[in-house]
Amino acid sequence: MSYVDRSKKYVTSYKEISIIFIFFSIILFVIFPKELILRNILAENSNYDLSMLYLKNMLKNDPKNENLMLMLATQSIKSGKKDLAYKLLELLKNSKDRAIRSQAYTKSYTLAKENYFYFQSKGDELKKDKYFSILKELFKTIKSEDFYSSADNQSIFKESLFVHDSKNAYKYALKEISKEIRVKNLESVYYLSLELKNFGEALQILEKLTVLDAVNKSKWREASYFVVSSNYSQKGAELFLREKAEKSRYWQSKFAEHKVKIKEYKQASSIYMGLFNSEKNYKKKKKFFYKTIENLNASNDKKYAVNFAKSHESYYFQDKEVRYFILKLYLGNGSLNSAADLSQKILKKIMK
Repeated sequence: MSYVDRSKKYVTSYKEISIIFIFFSIILFVIFPKELILRNILAENSNYDLSMLYLKNMLKNDPKNENLMLMLATQSIKSGKKDLAYKLLELLKNSKDRAIRSQAYTKSYTLAKENYFYFQSKGDELKKDKYFSILKELFKTIKSEDFYSSADNQSIFKESLFVHDSKNAYKYALKEISKEIRVKNLESVYYLSLELKNFGEALQILEKLTVLDAVNKSKWREASYFVVSSNYSQKGAELFLREKAEKSRYWQSKFAEHKVKIKEYKQASSIYMGLFNSEKNYKKKKKFFYKTIENLNASNDKKYAVNFAKSHESYYFQDKEVRYFILKLYLGNGSLNSAADLSQKILKKIMK
């Protein structure tokens, strides 16, 4: 009968592994230059826990070494141990070394932003708002102490927008267009100008956009009208639109709209009449014909409205829509003879 050795096999405990690891760490620390070890730790892209153990042991021997603390915070972020990273970074924010302090704040900002998006994805508004407040405070310090690279204007601009720091975003957007005028940058300055109530600046930017962004020219011209009509005084809007109307039929139309808005119908009818007379496109001409009559009626100059329509009756007689519009105008304004004459002409046309 064969003999089987049933004695227990000895397994090294976790405690003993840790002791062995610490022992070899000390040997490494003594034998190898510290800079070489740190370079190897920073180059480590997978075993973050092992790197952290090295750093913790090094910190035990040099507890005031802020570079080691920063490295440990960095490795903690990579390994997902954010609580430890936060604690270390909080300590480093008080460093007398500007470079250390800069990294402490910018890394804290990155961590807080990650948490903000995490709680946003979870629908936790309370914690999301808490981290947004933290982000605003961190960004305020980062900006006041110039912790961002001066060359990194685009990042500063984006983060300014993110934390709703419109003034700072506006400042950096202006820097960007001073270097290179692009539609995207101009758009940013325009919207920020509106938010900051810099309406004069907004209009100047819109002028540039109508030239550079020809595809959206009508959009930017409409935006200009919106800025003026919504934010300028009546006198200010009048001056702006009158000046523009001298050079553009589009702005003549907008000037007429402004006159209607402030109930100066007689002047509006005069502008629309000028547009009607000079317009070559039939559809647009018809629109200005209607506008002229509507505003003459609104100004109680019904006789002039009838005379104006009568003078163009033959031009529009073949247009069923317009001739019935003119007939209603005659009847509504008490011009019964004109209504009777036009009715006879319409009847003859139908009877043919």
